[in-house]
Formats: sequence, C-alpha cells, structure tokens
Amino acid sequence: MDRKQFITSTTLAGLALCLGACNDDEGNVVVPSNVNFTLDLTAASNAALNNTGGSIVKDGVIVIALGGGNYSAFQAACPHAGTTVNFQGSGFRCPNHGATFDTNGKRTGGPANSDLKRFTVVVTGTNLTVTG
Repeated sequence: MDRKQFITSTTLAGLALCLGACNDDEGNVVVPSNVNFTLDLTAASNAALNNTGGSIVKDGVIVIALGGGNYSAFQAACPHAGTTVNFQGSGFRCPNHGATFDTNGKRTGGPANSDLKRFTVVVTGTNLTVTG
C-alpha cells in the first residue's frame, strides 16, 4: 500500500467511525418500564430534591424538584443516543449532542425526535413515589 492509499483508507475509516458514533437512530434507547420506587426526602442521598431545581437519577429516571413541594420524573436517557440528560432550571439538556427539553419533557431542540417519557410522582409525607 502506497502513502496515498494509506491516507485515503485511514481517512475513510475515521469518517465511518465518526458517522457511526453520531447516528440519530433512536431505536436503541431503552426507556424504563415498570418503574416503581420510593425516595425518602429526609435521606442524605436525596438531599438535592429539597432545593428547587435539584435533581437525582435513579433506575433510569431523573426526578426534579420544581419547588413548593412539587416534583416531576422523566426518563433520564436522551431519546437521541441514550446519554443521561441534565436538568438546568428551565429544562433538560443532553450534554452529548445538545438536545433540549422543557420542564414537561417536551422536545424543544436538537437532534432528538421525541419527548422524554414522563412518570407519575406521588408525595406522601416525606416519601416520594415514582411509578409508570
């Protein structure tokens, strides 16, 4: 193999790797099902939920504190490529490819083609139960 063939083949191989890593096939993202867990809001591990805008991830679900004793829960995996989304006050953002979602999980931008799945949240005393 001469130099030109080597450069061409390695460039094509690198391009194939990049395209494969950046595909938008949303069929591979696993959305949690049969979710059923309870969080103790007094536990140190759940302390972030005691502050408006705080969030935690458990069992593939991101739970957020909206303030005033209100909470929401959504799939944590971005529908685009499965990266865990971050909650940033006004909504969710995927740090991998920049997909964005509002506080209701509705897609607002980026490469994702669907919304985040929402789960049911019930607060009883200091316990928060997530199902769906």
